[in-house]
Amino acid sequence: MISVDATWEQVKEALSSDDYAVAFDTLEQAMREAAPPVRGELALRLAHLHSLYGDPAQPDVRRALNQAYAAAPALRSAPLARALEAELTARAQGEVTLAPELAADPDPLVRYHALCAWRWPGGPRRRWTWRCPPLSCPSTCAGACVPGRPTRKKPWARVPRRRCSTPRPRTSPPGLTAP
Repeated sequence: MISVDATWEQVKEALSSDDYAVAFDTLEQAMREAAPPVRGELALRLAHLHSLYGDPAQPDVRRALNQAYAAAPALRSAPLARALEAELTARAQGEVTLAPELAADPDPLVRYHALCAWRWPGGPRRRWTWRCPPLSCPSTCAGACVPGRPTRKKPWARVPRRRCSTPRPRTSPPGLTAP
């Protein structure tokens, strides 16, 4: 029997050793063998992996989300699906209305994609920080999580803990604070 958690651990191991092909193959093989509800959850994780490749992978993200919805229609209201949809909309249209509870969700993948959605709106941007509890950033998005190092340009980075930093719009949802 295929388990989402066990499969995801295998994927994270492959990603930590920079073996991206194995990570995708593991997810796709598990999706072929899993029952529909589990297949839908795995498809959401596949959409997450595709989204890490940025704009060129957006059709793959959409395809994976459609696979998730076909396998388990109830996933449309899942926080990860809503955050991924918000990110897709932001990339395509430049603006998105994001539910504030996504920024405070306990799942770091949800918070990561909510952050990506907030990062895309057009117009002038101000530097904001996404304050994560120490080491709570998912390993699959470690490129966005950097240790705080103070510089003349980033005096807010004096807190010696891990943070995700990215440009954001001027309004701040819960879970996001200005430096």
